[in-house]
Amino acid sequence: MEAAVRAADGAEPYARHHPRAPHRFQGHGPVEEVLVTRVAGHWHLVTLGLSELAVKESPDRDVSGWGFELSFRVVADEEPLWAVELLANLAGYVWTSRHPFAPGHHLDLR
Repeated sequence: MEAAVRAADGAEPYARHHPRAPHRFQGHGPVEEVLVTRVAGHWHLVTLGLSELAVKESPDRDVSGWGFELSFRVVADEEPLWAVELLANLAGYVWTSRHPFAPGHHLDLR
């Protein structure tokens, strides 16, 4: 996954964050880490953990975990740490509700 982020952004990840698990989880949450990359005036964040990172556990041979990771672009001068927590909470929503996001789904943050 990190290689895919590097290829898409043309840059190495700036930072790796290990977000707190949303309060509804005991122990670890669904996101192991969030890669944060500074690219051409914005920040690109990508979760790691909704797909199977180490061992294939899901029964569908063609899908890794939930079949996606979350990606977020933010225009900001400083590293948007609030966005790391937002992505962790969105991942928590997927795990607890069992409603995955699909291509074209988006959030209007106004």
